[in-house]
Amino acid sequence: YLNKLANYHRFISYWLYLGGFIAFVLSLQKKKYMVQFTLFGWTHIVLLCCVVQSHLIIQNCFEGLYWLLYPASMVICNDIMAYFFGFFFGRTPLIKVSFEVTCSFYALHNILEYVAKLL
Repeated sequence: YLNKLANYHRFISYWLYLGGFIAFVLSLQKKKYMVQFTLFGWTHIVLLCCVVQSHLIIQNCFEGLYWLLYPASMVICNDIMAYFFGFFFGRTPLIKVSFEVTCSFYALHNILEYVAKLL
């Protein structure tokens, strides 16, 4: 059911909008044109702000998914390498909260981070 809805989303949205527009025209009443067209305009402004922005944000996420996943994976690799180098080779704690991350990990994990970046 959802697959058909996703395939014909634009078609369904267009006909729903067209039906709403026809309902608006049919519901026009004399002496209330100003109020009705004002509400119609505000409805379009709200739709423009909400729908268009969310569409563009989602489109940007799909186009730039690489730029979301690549930095996140580099942070994850950095934390894992810092932990392992601090656990196996570290002598001086970097901060009191994390005993495994040490001052000596900087030089060692940077080498592996550059290797991971090249991969």
